[in-house]
Amino acid sequence: MASPLFWLLHRITGLFLIGGLAVHFLTMSYGRLIPFGTAMRRAFLLSAIYHVFYGLWGLSVEYIRSTAVRRLIQGGIIILAIGLIALAL
Repeated sequence: MASPLFWLLHRITGLFLIGGLAVHFLTMSYGRLIPFGTAMRRAFLLSAIYHVFYGLWGLSVEYIRSTAVRRLIQGGIIILAIGLIALAL
C-alpha cells in the first residue's frame, strides 16, 4: 500500500470507470455496438476489480488493528481478486 504507483493506478481506474460506465449506459440504452466492444468490457471489468479490491485493501490497512485478522482478510482479498480476474479473462 506504500507505493504511489498503486495509488495513482487506483485514481486512473476510477476515472476509467466513470467514462466506461457512461459508454456502457449509452451503448446499452441505444442498442449500438462500439468497435472493440469486447476489449472495452474486459478492460472495464478488470479496472473495476482492481479498484474495488485496492479500496478494500486500504480499508483493511486503515481500520483493522489485529495483524492476524488483517492478514487473513488480505489473503481473502487476494484470493477473491485472482478468482474474479480468472473469470473475467
